[in-house]
Amino acid sequence: NKELLKHSSDFPQQNADLVLKSLQKLDQNELKVLRHASVIGMRFLTGLLPQDSLDADVLSKLMTRSLEAGILVQSWSHHTIYKHGRAYEFAHSSIRDTIYNEIPKDERSEFHFECAAKIEDMLESKDDATKIALAHHYSIAAESSAATESTLQKALSYAHFAAKISVANAAYLAADRYYTCLLYT
Repeated sequence: NKELLKHSSDFPQQNADLVLKSLQKLDQNELKVLRHASVIGMRFLTGLLPQDSLDADVLSKLMTRSLEAGILVQSWSHHTIYKHGRAYEFAHSSIRDTIYNEIPKDERSEFHFECAAKIEDMLESKDDATKIALAHHYSIAAESSAATESTLQKALSYAHFAAKISVANAAYLAADRYYTCLLYT
């Protein structure tokens, strides 16, 4: 038992090492898309991915390769699946977390900004869940040294909304995160 406990602290790093080793088999376009997907979250819609350098066929092949490699699984839980692309999710949180944590902080903030802007463009009506997602993405985007006044204002506005909703739903840890955003943005 002591031997098991001794090595348990190495488990997250061992997972990260395995994930990074399997990602070495992917090309730069595939890694770029997976990095953006990790910023979107554990589950994501292909419509939120950057479309600048990928056509539909390339994206489809990339998703198929990621499914076959066990990096992603197809998700059927999104009600917007048909309107905003196919839904996928990372096969395990350690895969998503490893990819996410490998992105430099300023680049990650920029990805969060791009994701928030895309969500605002895609969705005409913003329900509570969408506004909370926007609070998450804009608050991280606001951490960048390159954040604009507009980004800061959106981060504050959505964080205020998300904090109130979190308190109303007794989600106090989430409320704390958004109130902290309000204090330090």
